[in-house]
Amino acid sequence: MKKEFLSQLKRDPKNLAALVIACVIMMAASFLAMKWQISVIQSITKKNAKTYAGIEELNKKLLTEQKGMEAVAAAAKEGKQKRIIGREEIHVLLNTISLLAKNNGVKILQITPPKEGSLKAAGGGKKKSAQSPVAFSQLVGMEIIGNYHQLGSFLQQLEQAESVLELEEITIRRTKTTVLSQLVSLTIKVYVK
Repeated sequence: MKKEFLSQLKRDPKNLAALVIACVIMMAASFLAMKWQISVIQSITKKNAKTYAGIEELNKKLLTEQKGMEAVAAAAKEGKQKRIIGREEIHVLLNTISLLAKNNGVKILQITPPKEGSLKAAGGGKKKSAQSPVAFSQLVGMEIIGNYHQLGSFLQQLEQAESVLELEEITIRRTKTTVLSQLVSLTIKVYVK
């Protein structure tokens, strides 16, 4: 069969030309398919690299947060002096507040974190530059539910936290569902540097 096919190709050059053209087209199609597959693999590799970088960044943030929370807990046990936190530590403070609420049986309905650019110079003066060591204040709003004993314990532990903060405003209302629970709206002034 092969001999017949080869002899036909030798006798008719048109068949040989058609075979060569078909082989060239198949090779070109294979090359284009491989090129497309390589580009897809490269784009997936880039996306994976970005994902791994994002995961690594999250792990670093979580480690920083965990260390900050451990430092806050250790400072509370040792009765250390209060300190003004850095702006980058606000999320650690908010997590600490959440843990204090959970440990005291207080349910947080909402926390309104400070908005970017909402810094006010402490003492009511003009806003200082970002590199100034002067403290700035930011307001954090919260809505919580608990009974009087839970709320009192929560507020006491909040006041004993390592961060310099003060209660700016508090509103206590009774809940419509439970007689013993109170709905409390808090505004806390947090000092940051």
